[in-house]
Amino acid sequence: MSGESSEFDTLYAKAERIASQLPWLPRVPSSHVFDKRVRAVRSKLFPVLAAVDASFKKGPLTDDARWLRDNSSLVYSELSTVQGDLKLLRKLPHVRSSVGDVLPRILAFAQGYFRETSYHYQDQTFISYCRGYQRATPLELREFTVLSAGLKLVLLEEIAARGRKAVDQPDGP
Repeated sequence: MSGESSEFDTLYAKAERIASQLPWLPRVPSSHVFDKRVRAVRSKLFPVLAAVDASFKKGPLTDDARWLRDNSSLVYSELSTVQGDLKLLRKLPHVRSSVGDVLPRILAFAQGYFRETSYHYQDQTFISYCRGYQRATPLELREFTVLSAGLKLVLLEEIAARGRKAVDQPDGP
């Protein structure tokens, strides 16, 4: 149990460090970052899912391709949900990432969380990350109301990237 506690403490500390390294940009009250990224992920996901369907007709699928095919309805549904939230996602606090990108703070939060957890969501790791992040930079209530859209977008981007690899390199990296 202490190993688990140590893991959560480490994640808490990493989240606090990540949040402290993201300068807030008060003169950027809104942007179309979400719009652009949703369009980009949509343009990547649709061809991947179509390629998986085409492969299914040719023969057996790899585990990754089978997962994409089995979950394609969920992927489409979550993409639609994020697209429906786009209007709410424009006027949020923005930050500058370590590579100089300007993005909504909740998107930086979501990217950091999934990067630190290797894209594995668990309630306890999310709570630890959130507490650590908020120790350095408290999120606003309006950010919490749309946080799920940021988390979904980051996951959809990862699914698109991994899906492309699964289609292009079905035998591995």
